[in-house]
Amino acid sequence: VRRGVCEFVSDPSGSPRQPDLHASLTRLAWARLFTGEATARELLDSGEIEADENQDAIVGFLEMFDSFDPANNISIPIVK
Repeated sequence: VRRGVCEFVSDPSGSPRQPDLHASLTRLAWARLFTGEATARELLDSGEIEADENQDAIVGFLEMFDSFDPANNISIPIVK
């Protein structure tokens, strides 16, 4: 996250700056997080998010994102 924008870098080895945090998760885990079905802490504890660094920092980072609220959002993500 830089200046309020989250940037995805598919190959961080080519970036001039190394990442502050690193986490891996499946699309299904991301969807569960995004829809509010599970929290970042629950996904970390279950192993659905793999993280080498400080897990509290990973949770703090993921909590920066808005979560899906069916009362306010008109699009529902479909996960296959």
